Amino acid sequence: GDWSSDVCSSDLRVSALETTLNVKPPPPPIPGGTAPAATATTAAAATDAAPVEPPPTPVVDVPQDPDEMMALAEKHLVEGRPKAARVVLEQFLKDYPDHPRTVEARYRLAETYYNDKEYQKAILKFEDVVTADPKGQWAPWAMLRQGECFAAMGKRKEAELFWQDVIARYPKSKAAKEAKALLESSG
Repeated sequence: GDWSSDVCSSDLRVSALETTLNVKPPPPPIPGGTAPAATATTAAAATDAAPVEPPPTPVVDVPQDPDEMMALAEKHLVEGRPKAARVVLEQFLKDYPDHPRTVEARYRLAETYYNDKEYQKAILKFEDVVTADPKGQWAPWAMLRQGECFAAMGKRKEAELFWQDVIARYPKSKAAKEAKALLESSG
């Protein structure tokens, strides 16, 4: 068929998400719809009763200022502590759902899963970034990283769909330049 490439690659991208992860992309989150804080403490109490493995969430001293929170999360990411970064970012998203840097926080959160080699979770979290702000500066990077997740999982064809989609949808972006390089390197 001689379809227009952007429609085709977007549909293929979504079906790659669905077939690989066995899920439909999540609906955009409801602003202010956060889980009650009580669930974390009850879960912790349950694990104390049977100490099978250490709690996966590190205790992190989280600053109150949103910009300080983002700086701390980035520091944890750069220094190779994705779980600590995740704690800070999840707190940021809970406390500041309407902050101008919310989409960036979502992107960084997805990166914590990528850095932990939890590629399926990362793909879904990067998809949150794309759905939250498809015209924003983070969307092309999120799609590029989704491609990298698929590549890391050995799914080269799916990865290339994402990179082609970045080029089709964001042709002037730096992410598109990087996507071209990734496509060329695959030969």
